[in-house]
Amino acid sequence: MRSLTLGAVNAARFARRLTASLITLVLCGAVALAAGTLSAAGTQQADATLRTGSGLRQIDVRNLDDSGETAKRLTPAALASLRGLPGVESVEPSLNASFTVEKTTGDGGEGFPVLLYANLVRPSVSPPLQASVRERVFPLRPGEIVLPARADGEDLTGLLGRTVTAEYTRRTAEGQGTGVSARVRVVGISDPAWQWDGPSAAHAAPGEVAAWAAARSGESPERFLAGEGYSGATVVATSESQVGPVVAALTERHYFAVGVRDRVAELPGVLGLFQWLSQGLLVLVTAVGVLAGLGIGGAVVRTRTREVGVLRAVGWTRSEVFRAFSTEIGLLALAAGVLASVLGTLIGGGSVLGLSTLEEFRQHLPGGWVSPPLWQSAATVLLSVAAVLVGAMRPLRKAASLDPVAVLRDW
Repeated sequence: MRSLTLGAVNAARFARRLTASLITLVLCGAVALAAGTLSAAGTQQADATLRTGSGLRQIDVRNLDDSGETAKRLTPAALASLRGLPGVESVEPSLNASFTVEKTTGDGGEGFPVLLYANLVRPSVSPPLQASVRERVFPLRPGEIVLPARADGEDLTGLLGRTVTAEYTRRTAEGQGTGVSARVRVVGISDPAWQWDGPSAAHAAPGEVAAWAAARSGESPERFLAGEGYSGATVVATSESQVGPVVAALTERHYFAVGVRDRVAELPGVLGLFQWLSQGLLVLVTAVGVLAGLGIGGAVVRTRTREVGVLRAVGWTRSEVFRAFSTEIGLLALAAGVLASVLGTLIGGGSVLGLSTLEEFRQHLPGGWVSPPLWQSAATVLLSVAAVLVGAMRPLRKAASLDPVAVLRDW
């Protein structure tokens, strides 16, 4: 007990001498925990998104694999055959086509074009609306379109309820095309932060999207879909347990398919970087802790040998001396770990709050305060203590083994 008491007293007495080492340990641990909080928040938001509607039962089928190689074409006939597979509840095709709408100026002057991408509406992942002309907008009727609230930095909410001109290109020859226009009515305004269909995504009736996509190839919609097919499809399984068997069945038929849960769980670029940064900094915390332990333990051997000699002279055993200095160093490391945990929680939670207000991160981060997972906070504290004690082990054993007579005589 007396060794623990002495260690606690000395930790308070000599903490100031070790400020540099402890601050380095605190900063590394805090940044690692903050980065871990950001990546955990991204994963949390992805899980929350998947648990709405049929998210956990969705399978993403594409006409290109991750390497860009062409997979089996998703023609209407092919999708019809997929609907008959065991465990499949529905098959929802996806297709997009670029077009422009004219954003008029507020004073009635000449407008300017805004580039958008028309997509098919999939019932399982329909876009959230900020405003609409009627209570139930989906399914869209022929000649109707839903625009994002903002695109290319322009506010499009003023177009709600208006009939606008959509301009797109029809291919006439190799490398040549002509402009074509279509009149569509804006019946809804969607949240631009919702980017399941990509940035600047609009949603139009099936006839319009097919016609605009086919025009790029200079073909009729029927011929285009029968030849090139849709760009992708969402297959909804009857239950979560059927996702694996359905993916396997699609793969056997040479379709490129992956569960939406797996795809969404992959954090976007910057958040994924934070995940790697957190793991890398935890390794750095370990290295810094070991080095700090070596430095602190070495300082005991160099500067506090008289204290060791006095303790041994008054009857303290080697193990008691070792425990006293280990307690001192362990308490300092514990304080540094706790401070790193608190600071990392504040930095990480504040970063989530700040980044969630930006359009680039709004879809990927929750809007409220996010605390790091309990295991990460505990790991930050325990790793700091363990690393410092491991580093200090050898010099402390050397200090405890000093000959008290020789030490006091040399002093």
